Amino acid sequence: MKRLFHPTVEKIKSTIGDVLNSPDVKGIHYLFLVGGFAESPILQHEIRRAFSSILKVIIPQDVSLTILKGAVLFGLDPTIVNVRRSRLTYGVSVLNRYIVVDCGGGTVDMTVHEL
Repeated sequence: MKRLFHPTVEKIKSTIGDVLNSPDVKGIHYLFLVGGFAESPILQHEIRRAFSSILKVIIPQDVSLTILKGAVLFGLDPTIVNVRRSRLTYGVSVLNRYIVVDCGGGTVDMTVHEL
């Protein structure tokens, strides 16, 4: 299973490293890992291994519910959010080619499908 997630985990680690090494970014002491993929023990282990010596890695409980909880809080009190746009953003690209991954006798279809 670890081999399946390896390329994605490495890209995440690389992106975090690039941000931390950017001359525009200073004084970061905490790394919050949130979202659905943050529940992955593989990702958690690798992020902690790579960055816990320089950052405090924080993974809230029920990370998949973080956005939902924020939406509920905002619905109850819209003034709770005073900034709606992040100063820094990032883009994501998608590889649409079919990739065959050796899975110990079988293959895994890693094709991205539109819903």
